[in-house]
Amino acid sequence: MRGLRQGGGVGLRRPAILAALAALATLAIAWPPAAAGRQTVPAGGVSPVAVSLSDLGNSTMRLDGRFIINSPEATAWSVLTDYDHIQKFVASMRESRVKERRDGFLLVEQESVAKLFLFHRTFHVLLKVQEKPRQSIAFDDVSKTSFARYEGEWTLQEVAAGTVVTYRLTVQGGLVGMTPRGSSRQMVRDLLEQVRAEIGRRAAAPGAPHTALQTPP
Repeated sequence: MRGLRQGGGVGLRRPAILAALAALATLAIAWPPAAAGRQTVPAGGVSPVAVSLSDLGNSTMRLDGRFIINSPEATAWSVLTDYDHIQKFVASMRESRVKERRDGFLLVEQESVAKLFLFHRTFHVLLKVQEKPRQSIAFDDVSKTSFARYEGEWTLQEVAAGTVVTYRLTVQGGLVGMTPRGSSRQMVRDLLEQVRAEIGRRAAAPGAPHTALQTPP
């Protein structure tokens, strides 16, 4: 979801991540579906955002994140695929637009900005996005402008507690290795919290599809 010129989908080691979300764009994560189904959602209707980071070596990092929200799967999908307006709800995204639609995939161009200490850096990505309606959004930066590798996925899963949104980003280059792990995780957490907030806002809007999902006792 945010995306493509994503310079990140929202990394720097993960600034790219913010672009994304992209880009949004967005990922299959290592949490088993069964375990997700057993989880409960706090009274506020959302779960804490969980984020993990793995150093794959060769200046390559993988970031994983997820949250559960008591909102319809369709609403979450509408937010993740709103490529032309990601910049309205993801702070790091400066520009995101669908450049081209082809048979089986879209090209999404994104520009994002990441802050490292006292400096700001702009990242550009051109994401090849492949959708499986209401299931997953896979993205891969084909421009290689800001990153040697920038690819990931958003996935949705409907469970008793609501909708599980997971995100995975693998990034190489773009200052990867120079950003503290804590800062990288925080960038991803910020992205997911902003996406989660937009899903909640749309689900609560007048005329939004009603969801029968209830927060477990």
